[in-house]
Amino acid sequence: IYELDVDTYQNDGAVQRVIYRTGHIDKWGESRIDNVRIRLKRGIVGSNDAEPVISLRVRQDNSTVWSRWKDHGLGRAGHKSMLVEFGSFGTGHTHQFEYRVTDNCDVDVVSMEADVTPLGD
Repeated sequence: IYELDVDTYQNDGAVQRVIYRTGHIDKWGESRIDNVRIRLKRGIVGSNDAEPVISLRVRQDNSTVWSRWKDHGLGRAGHKSMLVEFGSFGTGHTHQFEYRVTDNCDVDVVSMEADVTPLGD
């Protein structure tokens, strides 16, 4: 019998992988994603532990093809900057994002923003 615990991020001793997916964002019209930033809790592991990683990818126009994952460390103890920037993600009429964390750690995403350049109609 297994017990769920809000402070445990593994499943029977194995890392519990987590993935989140947004809806299709179409409010920008045809546009270029110049940068995506996520505000989240960082500095979640000790200074001698392996640094956990968050990864982000996108697909435009409901394509079956996703971009490559872009990885960014979540920081070790003492790392207090809450912003993680992932850079540009290409162009499209709609944009859908996925992010994942594949380490045994607490993840608290506060917000996600994009710098967008409209490309006109």
